[in-house]
Amino acid sequence: MASITTSTNLDVNGLVTQLMAAERQPLTKLQSQVNSASSDISLYGTIRSELSTLESAARALGGIDALSAYSAGLSDSTVGSVTVSSSASAGQYSVAVGSLASAQTLVGPREVASGIVYSGELEFTAANSGASPNSFTVNVAGKSLTGVRDAINSATNNFGVSASVINDGTGNRLVLRSTQPGADNAITKVTEVASGTDTDLSFLAFDASSGTYPTYSAVTRG
Repeated sequence: MASITTSTNLDVNGLVTQLMAAERQPLTKLQSQVNSASSDISLYGTIRSELSTLESAARALGGIDALSAYSAGLSDSTVGSVTVSSSASAGQYSVAVGSLASAQTLVGPREVASGIVYSGELEFTAANSGASPNSFTVNVAGKSLTGVRDAINSATNNFGVSASVINDGTGNRLVLRSTQPGADNAITKVTEVASGTDTDLSFLAFDASSGTYPTYSAVTRG
């Protein structure tokens, strides 16, 4: 019968450890492959999600309604406004202005005599009925024509009327001018709302709706 003897110098524990490590190597390699596959799957899911988002955006751009999202603007918004339709072509455009709005000027009738002291009240009305205020009244009692001018210019609710007095060689005239250009800012009516003496200001009455201004020597429309 054969017998097996064991040397006292043999490292049995070391041999067992090495054998176990060798047995684990295939398992470790397999686990590494599993981790790599999981990472690939996660990356694929991310890419698929991004592609789905891109596809949705592309479909949205495919509709004609998306083109209506175009916007338009002016380099100077104070000159007007602009809108855009779905059939608009992208680009830069120039706008030619045929004429500019001017401020209205009214040259009143000649004063009968210099130094007259007037009485009554004058009401001024603007063309833009939606403005606030669109009219104001001045009391001219006890004032000369230059006093009337000063009362107009200092009126609290003055919507934009500048008054001056000129002498054209034949006498003094009251000149009224809109401080802002355009038809909406024009003076449409000057009405005497209170009087009672022969030194009232009825000679300054003005009504644009009549189409004629017999007492005014010059009318420049806004």
